[in-house]
Amino acid sequence: MSASPDKETYDWSAAANAIRYEVVRGGLAWLGVGPGGGDEVCFGDLDDPSVIDDIVPASNQGFWYLARGVNACGAGTYGTRLDGTPRITTTCP
Repeated sequence: MSASPDKETYDWSAAANAIRYEVVRGGLAWLGVGPGGGDEVCFGDLDDPSVIDDIVPASNQGFWYLARGVNACGAGTYGTRLDGTPRITTTCP
């Protein structure tokens, strides 16, 4: 995922056969994703591999973002952690 110069638009490479996308955002203080951390936000039903988020984190804070593709068979994954366990969240259905 990459940020545009305005730091509000984030985009990523399109996933093969994806018909839509879901993005989860959370605060760095809650880093470790899911399962539905107290500060996570879902940007769901995105038609394109990009999201606009105009929320500015508090001073000396930041956000993490994860995107996944959805195709006719269902949603993909948010990837895995360094230890090989899947990243899961209940924030995006």
